[in-house]
Order: sequence, then structure tokens, then C-alpha cells
Amino acid sequence: MKEHEVIRRLSLYIKYPFIVSLEEFMKKFYGGMLSIVDIVNHGRPDYIERAIVRVKSALNNLKYLPTSFEELELASFHIGLLISSSLGRWSLRRYVDSEAKRSYSYLLSDSSDNVTRVAIKLGVKVEYIEDGGMCGEGIVTGYRGRPNNVVIHCLQYRIPITEYLPIASRLLNEIKWKLVNQYVKNGYVYLNKKEVARLIQEYVKFYLINSTPDLSGVRFEGRINEVIAELSKIVPRELKAADGTRLEASEGIINEDAFPPCIKNIIMQLRNNEHLSHSQRFALATFLINIGVGVDYILELFRHAPDFNEKIARYQIEHLAGLRGSRKKYLSYSCDKMKSLGMCVNDCGVKSLISYYKLKLKSIKRA
Repeated sequence: MKEHEVIRRLSLYIKYPFIVSLEEFMKKFYGGMLSIVDIVNHGRPDYIERAIVRVKSALNNLKYLPTSFEELELASFHIGLLISSSLGRWSLRRYVDSEAKRSYSYLLSDSSDNVTRVAIKLGVKVEYIEDGGMCGEGIVTGYRGRPNNVVIHCLQYRIPITEYLPIASRLLNEIKWKLVNQYVKNGYVYLNKKEVARLIQEYVKFYLINSTPDLSGVRFEGRINEVIAELSKIVPRELKAADGTRLEASEGIINEDAFPPCIKNIIMQLRNNEHLSHSQRFALATFLINIGVGVDYILELFRHAPDFNEKIARYQIEHLAGLRGSRKKYLSYSCDKMKSLGMCVNDCGVKSLISYYKLKLKSIKRA
């Protein structure tokens, strides 16, 4: 049986357990509202053990394979949320990112009915366009050979602009998600299945992060407390906040107080364990590389990212630094480029991030 056929046979609650809220989960499995501590302390052992597998998979960046038991998967998902929250915000974001990415892969292979059902369950007003065929809203994107041989791009879903903008806001640093680059008609943004799945993935992350209580510092009982202590060893150590930390670098002492506001903003998001776009990662890494910060420090900084993978991150940073591949050292973005990508947070009156840093550093030294 092909993978997409296997995926379609799985229960919605196995593939997308987040469509049942924590409150609904407690009523379904415990008959009412229990304290979160009681759920974790006194939940069924098989629920707890499966939740531990989920959390370990997320923290270690491993693929999680669900069972075919709906109740077990639904319960373990929510208990996993609580366990990861008890480990801190980085762990929670890592867990949520892992679950959201897996849901994205399921959505790509799932039926159009299930895609819209998941969206509606989450409160996202996505519509599937039925036109008797498979194309939905077809737009001409070019020509192949002769003028009458058109290339048509099919957009099978639509979402109101008022729904699209808040959900896509975390993606707007990627040029393709800007409204000007979307096909808009009669107040709707038209999208293909892959784009809808990506929007749902982003909304799932936002929803779960903001609906899960902060349990860091809560002490549990028995085995679960031992498990949390064990899992905490996987969580990277905290780095110092961006408060003027002085860093040793090839160019001498690096002072974060002299960083441009846009870079400080990206670092703040990263240290808050928020997901960064590709453009944000590139901007931060190339800026730090070009002021002389070493690869290891940059790697430690990126460790805060919920989707951090050390092997991939090190390769990418070393590639940007000219230590791998073409051996070409990448330059930092210009201020105009930062503005076009929506990453500029203040008009600093300079043309480049490096210029801002050097001028600010001189100003600090004179003070």
C-alpha cells in the first residue's frame, strides 16, 4: 500500500490530535476538568510512556511514528505537550514544531475534505473550490511554445484576506507569502494544497504555543518526575540574554549593544525560542560572520531555535562563512534588502548593517 493511502486510512485524531483542545481532551478521557498535575501524575502508564516517546523524538529531532490506536495517540499528544512545557519554552516549541511539521506532511497526502475539516476545526476559514474538475481557480502563468499553448497554475483553495494576513504574518519575511505575490480575487487569497498545508502548520504552532500553560518549575510525582529530569539533560543550556554581552571574536571584542535594531530583534526572537524564517537566519548568520563572530558562538545562538539540528546548522553556517562548498564568504544583507524583506524595525540612516555596527561601536567607545 502506498504511503498516501496509509495516511488517508489513519484517523483524523491520530494525524491531527491538536483538533481536540486540552479542555476537550480532559472531558473525553477523565470525565471533566482535572488539574494538569493530576493528569501527568496519575494518567494511565501507557499514555505516559507513549507521551515520553513523542517528547524524546521531538527533542532528539527523530521521526515519530504513531500507532493505529486513536485514544493512545490523542492522550499521548496532550500529555507530551504538558511534559515538554514543564521542561521550558524551548522544549515546548521544539515539541510543537515537530508535531506541526508532521501534520504538514499528512496534509499534503490527505484528501481535500480532510484538509478543510482540519482547518475548520482549528477555526481557519479555508474553502475547497469545487468546479467539477481538479484545477479549482486556474490562472495563466506563461506559455509553452506557441501562444495558445498556455501554462495554467491551479489553485484549489481560497481563504479570506482577513484570515490570511494574521496567519501568514510569521511567513512574510519570505517574499512569496507577501500579499502582493498572491492571487487575490473578491476578497479571497487563492492557494494550492501545499500552501494551505503550510498555513495550517503555522497556525498550529501559534495555537499550541499560546494555549499550553507554562509548567516550568512545576514538580510532579514518581516516575514522571524522574523522566523530566532525564529529558532535561537533552535541553541545551541557556545562553546569556542580549544585554551588552562581550564576545571574543577574530576582530576583537564584539559588543551586542552596537548591533543594529533589526539584528537585536531577530536575536530576541531566537532567544525566546521563536521560529525564524530562512531570510532571518541568513541575515543574522551573515551579519555575525562579517563582524568576526566565530562559528561555534553562532551555532550556540541558533541552538535556541525550536527546529535546531546541529549537523545541518553547522554545515550551513560554515558554508556562509566560506569554510565549505564554494569557499565563498557571503556578505551581510544591505538595509534596502532588510526593508524589502520586512525585517527593518527602525530607520537608522545607514545603508548597511555592518556600517551601523561600526559607527555605533565607535560611539560607545567615545562615551
